[in-house]
Amino acid sequence: MQAKRIFDGLTGGIVTDKAYLVDMITKYGRKEKDKEEVKKLGEKLYQILLDNGLNEKPEMDKDRLLDKADNYIYGDRFKDAIEVLKVLESQEDWALYKDKYPLYYFNNEIEVKKFTYLNPNLDFMWKPSIKNEILTLLAYAEIELGKAKEAKQTLEFFRKINPVSINLIMLEAKFEKERNLERFKAKLFEAFNYAYTKEQFANIYKELSYYYEQKSEYEICYCLLRAGTSFSNSLEIEKAEKRLHAKFKELGIKLPTDMTGEDVGNKLLSLNIPIKITEDMFTALSEGYVSYLESGYASLEGKNYYRELIFSVTGDDSYVFDLEDMANVPKEEGEGRKEEKEERVVLSKAKQNKKQSKTSTTKTSDTTSTGKSLSKKTSTAKKPTSSTKTTKKGDKK
Repeated sequence: MQAKRIFDGLTGGIVTDKAYLVDMITKYGRKEKDKEEVKKLGEKLYQILLDNGLNEKPEMDKDRLLDKADNYIYGDRFKDAIEVLKVLESQEDWALYKDKYPLYYFNNEIEVKKFTYLNPNLDFMWKPSIKNEILTLLAYAEIELGKAKEAKQTLEFFRKINPVSINLIMLEAKFEKERNLERFKAKLFEAFNYAYTKEQFANIYKELSYYYEQKSEYEICYCLLRAGTSFSNSLEIEKAEKRLHAKFKELGIKLPTDMTGEDVGNKLLSLNIPIKITEDMFTALSEGYVSYLESGYASLEGKNYYRELIFSVTGDDSYVFDLEDMANVPKEEGEGRKEEKEERVVLSKAKQNKKQSKTSTTKTSDTTSTGKSLSKKTSTAKKPTSSTKTTKKGDKK
């Protein structure tokens, strides 16, 4: 592919040229052999956007553009979001191998640990990257616009770069929502195996309530939304609750407000709906924090994220301190350091993964019983920062 030949096809029409460049980046953008030419396409598209109202500097700022796309999605401007995301996509290196090893783009060490549990004999390399956020927002916008072919391709590629992302699985569920209710439900149940924040659980409950509402199982729907509100104060959950209350009133059904938290938890458990983090993910969270501390790039901000996250699950400060004692680093190591998301690439060896998993699981598995349950009073903790952009705004729909 040669960018010059594609430029020859531009007409000077703003709408036509933007659509053409978006299509060409979609066609060639994730192919390693075309990456330099695709960057030129993205630069051309960016210039057209700048010339027609995009309030940005001539030099691309990836973080600012990502926020811009996120804001577009929040404002239902999905076409505008896709144009900006295609600029970002064009500037990324989408290599799937490095030095003969498969290369993945995980968000954090929690996902790395989960992946190693699922692939114990695989040597691989990984690096954190905004690619996750780009594909999360892109797939979301494509689904909202009904671009099924493009959304499916984006999700398939997303699975190649990060198969353990809960955002990926929730988007796969969203893709099926209006197509096949049973596949939608199956994807949501799969998502429980990758969830590790209260906000993630709340989002799954909210989406699962839609399934049971379509099946006229209103009491289950009520229990799911009530469970969701105990984990998150999301405006979308509040809206779903109001819609359900109106439905109860319309049908002349009394709201089961006499159900206790324990009743709600037991109802969900009777349907095999999880009410706390899985043991596998709790172990990944614990071991992931130790790996992060030992990585050499741990920052105070990152440590606080993990501390709040683990405390929100256990309600036990001492467990966090125990994990920090396990890490083979001084307490002050890396306190003032900022993470460089695009610079570091980590090699993960299968033999090493097995050994680490064995030594750490003994400590974490005994603590899993302290994971929060809806049937018990939960202690309050500051909500952990979401690991991706869409958890903040993208669950609005």
